[in-house]
Amino acid sequence: MLLTYIFYYIISIFTLIIGIYFCRFTEEDYANSPSLKRKKRYVVIWIFVMMLFLQGYVTDTKTLFIYPVTHPAVRFFAILFAISYAILLGKITTPKPTRKKKFK
Repeated sequence: MLLTYIFYYIISIFTLIIGIYFCRFTEEDYANSPSLKRKKRYVVIWIFVMMLFLQGYVTDTKTLFIYPVTHPAVRFFAILFAISYAILLGKITTPKPTRKKKFK
């Protein structure tokens, strides 16, 4: 059971770190790099899968992977991760505009 909790938190934090990494790119970065676009698509799909998993846990099933979980802290962090994933999806799917250089 403890191993399940550890695995859950490692996967959730890893997803946050990867999402934050992709938030820093601009439109120009995505336009110039097809491999970056492909990686962005994979990250968006991964975050959607994680959100579906968390949504299923938070609403009714109360099972984490295959184990039943009733601890309120796990539910609190599941809600927190779901909210942060939604924010990350918004930032990843609408990248920052290209920066314009200022000439002195």
